[in-house]
This record gives sequence, C-alpha cells and structure tokens, in this order.
Amino acid sequence: MNQRASYSISFFLPSNQRIGGPFTHIFQFFEKGAPNVPLMVNVMGWQKSVSWLYAEFATATGREKVKLAKSSDIFGRWNTIDLDVHWANDGFYKAKLNGQTVLDENTKTMFGTDRNLNIFHYGLYMGGVGRYEREFGSVPTRTIYFSKVEKYI
Repeated sequence: MNQRASYSISFFLPSNQRIGGPFTHIFQFFEKGAPNVPLMVNVMGWQKSVSWLYAEFATATGREKVKLAKSSDIFGRWNTIDLDVHWANDGFYKAKLNGQTVLDENTKTMFGTDRNLNIFHYGLYMGGVGRYEREFGSVPTRTIYFSKVEKYI
C-alpha cells in the first residue's frame, strides 16, 4: 500500500472527569499482519494532577511519543484532530489539533505483511486498568463524545 489519506475527528471530554487514571485511547490504527499499532492518540496520566494528550507511533527503529497538549487544555471543550498520513515505507504523519500543527513526522508508516489494509478505530479504550487498580484502587469513570469522524482519500 502506498496511499495518502486524511482523517478528521472531533471529540469532547467533559471537564468534571478526574484527569488521572489509566491511559485512554481516543483513536488508533491497526494494520493487518503488523507487530504493533502504527499510530494511536491517547490521554494519559497516572498522576492525579497532570496528564497529556499525546500521539504514539511506530517508526522503523521503535516507537515514539509526542505530547500534543496538556489535558487541562482539552477537557471541557470540543477539539478537532486533523490527520494527514502517507501510508508507505517512507511515509509521514501530520496532525493539527484545533488548527495548530502538533505533529509532523516523516517515518515508516506501514509494518505488516498485508499492505492493503489499515483499520481506523475510535472510541473510549482504556489500557493499563489492572496496573492502575493495583496502584491506586478503583478506576475513574470516563466519558467522551465524538462528532464529525471522517476519512478522505
């Protein structure tokens, strides 16, 4: 697969939620036959006061995390992420959060054996729940609203 695609997703995280807690995936891509997820966008914060919206993505040599915004800047308002991806061995990820460029990475974006399939998932996916429960007790309730989820080829 050597394809360019654009995605847009608007989301709202109510401000009455506790910021700390297990990391929460807002959206992610899966690739058939790939050893791991090529790209995901999460809200993460094990501490109770600080967490971040960040992108985590696979590269030819491992994984990278890029902070996109403090959670305090995105909770209680509608946010839009516009993502432009070139799915290729020499591809790129470019993202804007609320119109501001937050990610511009030239990197390998395809890793699987089936170059014809990448799957876009969005929703409220929580990771690290067991670890969080062992360290802090109960897991906080999370709510997220989505609007205008789009893909352009």
